Amino acid sequence: MLPSKPRSQRFRGISAAVLYGCLSISITFFNKAVLTAFNFKYPNFMTLCQMSCSLLFLVSMKALGLITYPDFDVKTAKRVSPLAFSFIGMVITGLGALNYLNIPMFNALRNTTTLITMACEFYFLGIRSTGKLRSSVYLMVAGAAFAGLHDLTFNAIGYFLVALNCFFTSGYLLYIAKFGQDGLNSWGLLFYNNLLSLPMVVIICIFSGDFQQLSSYEYLSSPSFLVCFFFQSCLAFLLNYAIFLCTNLNSALTTSVTGQVKNLMTTGLGFFMFGDVKYNPLNIVGLFISLFASSIYSWLKYVESEVRKANERQKGRACLNIDPQGGIRPY
Repeated sequence: MLPSKPRSQRFRGISAAVLYGCLSISITFFNKAVLTAFNFKYPNFMTLCQMSCSLLFLVSMKALGLITYPDFDVKTAKRVSPLAFSFIGMVITGLGALNYLNIPMFNALRNTTTLITMACEFYFLGIRSTGKLRSSVYLMVAGAAFAGLHDLTFNAIGYFLVALNCFFTSGYLLYIAKFGQDGLNSWGLLFYNNLLSLPMVVIICIFSGDFQQLSSYEYLSSPSFLVCFFFQSCLAFLLNYAIFLCTNLNSALTTSVTGQVKNLMTTGLGFFMFGDVKYNPLNIVGLFISLFASSIYSWLKYVESEVRKANERQKGRACLNIDPQGGIRPY
């Protein structure tokens, strides 16, 4: 029997999971508050501020010795540039979609990412998911589609942006799955993504007129707006740091399950906050079908992970032969 983790280690692991969950919920609501409650129509500028804060945190924490990642290299930058393109598309379309959609529909529609990723993994990487996993994903997407058909707040631009977000997110995940992180750790990847994306976001802000229109924004000097904007700018990096802590102190699976719990909570709270949800029983049924299916999907992934670990342990034992003298020798 394996020894249990020390109490202090278990406490740190639980704290990291709680921190990740709280920050993940917070950034969704702070983003939505800035975009909806304060009617801030400049998601590109929000993206610029989030990336600038992330770069500042990364450089500062590296200088203090809190994190490590390789120094900037032109060849590495060229190799990871497709990943940065997917990253910027993922962030901008995500904020843009949240501007037009309520949180429950936003969460449900983004579940389509799983279907796109699963299909692309099969066609491009030869990875075939189990029948149960595929069924849960189909049910998840069917629930989102049913909810969308009965969405009284339907917005074509929002639906288009969330569809783009799903494709950009899938592209980002598939690039890492196929080519890895090019020798970079998580911080190095985040550094290059933000550094390479920043000039592109500045250009987008210039051509979209964000910089020129900001001066006439009505809440620009409002303390409550400035507080919300400050937090949404900083939380993007802090969320990545919390994911790193949660994964390292617990496991990737714990992080995934915590993310699923976060989706349940944000969907529930999203019904009552911001006043942008128009209640339709059929829409709510579709949303809960999608949530239920995504919970099943997470459970199946957990079972799959446990089976894989058990098989690996079994293979490890099969490759060992007990020596008559009492030692263990490999075949």
